[in-house]
Amino acid sequence: VACVPKLEKAPDKAANAYADLLINHRNSSLCFQASYNEALARRRINQFSDVISLLENPAGPFRQIAAVFPDDPLNSSGNLLLAEARLEINDQVGTQAAMNNLKGWELDPIQRWQRQYLLCRLALVSGDPNAALTATTNLVSEAEATGLAEARAQTYHLQSGILEHLQRLDDAVTVLTKNLIPGTPDRLKREALLKVIDLHIERNQFTNAISTLDRFSQDNTNDPALPLAF
Repeated sequence: VACVPKLEKAPDKAANAYADLLINHRNSSLCFQASYNEALARRRINQFSDVISLLENPAGPFRQIAAVFPDDPLNSSGNLLLAEARLEINDQVGTQAAMNNLKGWELDPIQRWQRQYLLCRLALVSGDPNAALTATTNLVSEAEATGLAEARAQTYHLQSGILEHLQRLDDAVTVLTKNLIPGTPDRLKREALLKVIDLHIERNQFTNAISTLDRFSQDNTNDPALPLAF
């Protein structure tokens, strides 16, 4: 496993390395983790059909080992990843089925946030943005419980998108502004800044756009997203 490429830096190579490990070391105690990691790596490169196959195939290593260790936390992680992959291909029934498999399992704070995040997205793609928005109230609480800046930023990103869908643009801007503070992951901060400016400009609120840029530059000295403000 030490020879496997970093999943974050080279997910394609990591996926192939985990696949090779599963073929060449079938009896290893690491196979359960490796099977999940391969699916996670393939999700990172948007190979959703492969993710689904790896996590659902009853003859595959993930399901076979999951049957032997039904209480292992990897079971819930696998079902969350499966639900996400199903949602990405707009399979709402499959997404709900994977989510139902989580019932009765004790989830850690990150998994609880992931589940609520998927429920919000599922309500949105099912055509019920109001239910999705209501669900984001719990999502914010779950994000705070994780203690992760990424979870908070992803939550505000989703919540603002739902508000925009509902044409509540002032509220969308208010939520997105929460992602402009120091500590927000660079990618999400950059996306938030661009979106807030776009929403102001689309409504001819040029003074607000300029004020946002000025405030951002003052509050985020030396931030990687700062060049966007000029």
